[in-house]
Amino acid sequence: AIMYGAIMQRDSYLVHREEVGTMQAADGLFQFLRTQPRGTVHASSHLLRSIIPLYTPHDVYYAVNANLCVCSNKEMAERFFFDAWMRGLPAEESDTFLAGYASNVYGLYWQEVTGPHQYLPNNLIPQAIADYAEYLRLPDTEKLALHSLRYVVTTANEQPLVAVQQQSTKIYQDGAYAVWAVKKPL
Repeated sequence: AIMYGAIMQRDSYLVHREEVGTMQAADGLFQFLRTQPRGTVHASSHLLRSIIPLYTPHDVYYAVNANLCVCSNKEMAERFFFDAWMRGLPAEESDTFLAGYASNVYGLYWQEVTGPHQYLPNNLIPQAIADYAEYLRLPDTEKLALHSLRYVVTTANEQPLVAVQQQSTKIYQDGAYAVWAVKKPL
């Protein structure tokens, strides 16, 4: 049993080694964020979202664990829609969209209510797609204004959506990460 546990630990390390290894390059990012006025951050990396609140005074707008009784389902859906929009996910990619929607919005709560499966009932799927499509029809500036976002963190090679670039200024970049300060909507 001990050997099995050691093998599982090694395999887990090998799977996550690259992503966790990139966090070693985040020291400069964290030092920079600690010097900035407190705000809400959207990060493209799920791992960064989990640790930004630990190493900086900032909050994150969306993280995988937020659906564990921290936010209402409505708020979680809005945050999921915002995150999907920030990643450029079109509503037409329903398989990708719904896989994320079911687990990220409802998560464990959905399992407790409906049983061990993680699938949305068929009658909720068209509504979820319609809700996201409606969200996408909002003007980009309105989407940004809906969410009290102050910073967007990307990898150094990534560019945020054009709409985000038009409403923000790059204030930090190192070899691994970039930070964009979102302008306050008028």
